[in-house]
Amino acid sequence: MAIDNLQSAQINSYLYDSGKPRLGWARSFFLAGRSDPDLEGLKNFYREWRDFDEFVVLQRQFEEFRQTKRKTIAVKCSKRGNDVYRWRTKKRFQDLRVFLSLNKKKADIEFFNFNDVRPKVRVVFVTLTWIGQGSIIEAWERVSPKFNKWITRMRQKFGRISYIRAWEATKRGYPHVHLLLYFHDCELQGFRTVDNGEFIWRVEEKPEFEACWDAFVDVRAVRTFSSVLRYLQKRVLLGTDKGDQEVGDLTLALCWIFRKRSFAMSKDFLKGLFDLISHLHNSKKKIQSRLDRGYVKEVWVFLGIFPAHKLGLDGKRWCVELDWSMGGSAREGGRGNRFAGSPIWGFQGVSPWRV
Repeated sequence: MAIDNLQSAQINSYLYDSGKPRLGWARSFFLAGRSDPDLEGLKNFYREWRDFDEFVVLQRQFEEFRQTKRKTIAVKCSKRGNDVYRWRTKKRFQDLRVFLSLNKKKADIEFFNFNDVRPKVRVVFVTLTWIGQGSIIEAWERVSPKFNKWITRMRQKFGRISYIRAWEATKRGYPHVHLLLYFHDCELQGFRTVDNGEFIWRVEEKPEFEACWDAFVDVRAVRTFSSVLRYLQKRVLLGTDKGDQEVGDLTLALCWIFRKRSFAMSKDFLKGLFDLISHLHNSKKKIQSRLDRGYVKEVWVFLGIFPAHKLGLDGKRWCVELDWSMGGSAREGGRGNRFAGSPIWGFQGVSPWRV
């Protein structure tokens, strides 16, 4: 149901009076009174927030020839669903594929042969649906603890289980849970069947999955890793794998307003990969030493988060080196495009910083 004129005016006042759409305002407006949120209005407000480009401004301060030097950069914020978010998510999945191919010496992993009618299965894809009744707010607030209870019961029955998890919203706004499960300690009994003219593999232990969940559960055995990875990637990037951008944006909007991560992975899933990532993230670079055995003093200072237009930027470049000035104005690229800025600060965009 579309928002009425009064709601539209209220939402616009939230956006334009302050100049910045914010999650706190969205929660106080759309979740007020514990009534179900206006999904169309929420989706539109989420798009306003997603498309409102903002930059983190950092300044590197260091000594050079006994003088303090400064280098100021603006880095575009990653917001759920925007171009930076999509790039980071694609890179995370791509890194996963590359790691697997390097370790297995081939582009994909087959968990069992296509011709195997009754394979032993360790990896399954699961969809946990939600009964489309009751409060949407209550459903999204309950789905995480309910899933945690479900996975705990599954581990009690089957031993150690790792997973990759993604959310999806139905058109009516209720949550579904999509999972890739890996069973460390046991094998399930799979069997081949036909669905819509194609071979698929299911497992005989499906009743055990259903016993832990009070709505419909779909379980499929996974034959190749890359197929499910592509499937999950679409859900994380677009909010759905069905190609319906309205449903995708609704999923991302609901995950945003209920503060849920669109994508999660168990710490012990592909442990070797995460050991590698942890090593890369935690590696410390040494500060360059001087010939007199002293050290170059270097500090990064967080200056704030600013809208793109305040910096004279258009959001197309993700990382830009800024020229610090105190003139109270901003100018991009030296083209004379001046804006009224804060009397305290001003920036001049000089050159893109490649990422």
